[in-house]
Amino acid sequence: MASFVYSIGAEQIALQSVIDWVADSIRVMLVDAAYDDTAADQDDDFVDEAGADALAGEIVATNYAGGDGGAGRKVLANASIARNDPTNRVRFDADDLDGPGWASLGGAANDTIESAVVMKEGATDDTDAPLIVHLAVATLTTNGSNVNLTFTVDGVFYLQT
Repeated sequence: MASFVYSIGAEQIALQSVIDWVADSIRVMLVDAAYDDTAADQDDDFVDEAGADALAGEIVATNYAGGDGGAGRKVLANASIARNDPTNRVRFDADDLDGPGWASLGGAANDTIESAVVMKEGATDDTDAPLIVHLAVATLTTNGSNVNLTFTVDGVFYLQT
């Protein structure tokens, strides 16, 4: 599955009405194959939309506490926005989740990570937690090892003109 920006994520970042990339608590959650992350899902709005949504696909593994406010959802630190005229891109970046991103993930209970979903924590719960970007990652079955997420030179994602 390819990486993509959710429609609501692009809209709300542009409007800065709901999502402020630099100031808000932007988090990354890990999901498995239960999340039907096809291109049609670019129109999903929130983590919990009742059905085959990101919440239904959140991994279940030792040392990963998922769900609204769960410690398994890692906060992106040092978020920044930078324009790059030569590439005609606006880059949305943050620190890599390493050192480790998720320590000793899995072991007693394991799951297979299929992708990472960047979202803003909801004011109430996951029904108002807007989706920002879906990141394709190399499929990984947890086994008690540390798991890191390193972003590309283009940042977490970018918008191109």
